[in-house]
Amino acid sequence: MNIPELLDGIAIKAKLNKQSRWLPSSLLLSVFLMAGCTMQSQFEVEAQSNPDVPIAITNYGTTLPDSKGNVGFRVYFRNTSPLDVTSVRFNVQAYELSGREQVGISAPKVEKHLQFNQPLPSGQGAHPLWRGVWQGNDNIACGRVSSVDVTYSDGVKVHIPQDALSKMIYNNNCLNLEGDEYAF
Repeated sequence: MNIPELLDGIAIKAKLNKQSRWLPSSLLLSVFLMAGCTMQSQFEVEAQSNPDVPIAITNYGTTLPDSKGNVGFRVYFRNTSPLDVTSVRFNVQAYELSGREQVGISAPKVEKHLQFNQPLPSGQGAHPLWRGVWQGNDNIACGRVSSVDVTYSDGVKVHIPQDALSKMIYNNNCLNLEGDEYAF
């Protein structure tokens, strides 16, 4: 059963101008879809209620290589702290299928530092994409967030090392955006 079929059987009774009327299912569908835009996962809800979790990372991973072999990285995250964030630096690593850390030809550093420099109010989420993080290397199977540096609007800077990230990341395996995950 699809959503329109489901909603055709549902009606909401509302008082409009002191008369009872049934709201059409198309209006109900609109309300349902708008509410879905702001829904949070159970992981995010729990993270927001935990003062030890300033950021919730719900997904991340490498992109497929482009025609030049350049691989990007994307992070889906939410500011779960009570403070507004001014910037976040994600320190990430990429891996081959064998589990070996991967480097790029033009930028041989293993760990890459990906900077997100946009204000992010408390409770809000973002999903920045960095293209061409690893250039000229199409052997990359997945990536992992190794640490995070957060700067808040009051000037406080917090470094979150790998061991502390485990409770802030929904899935801590090596991931790509195609849905593959590797436990190395």
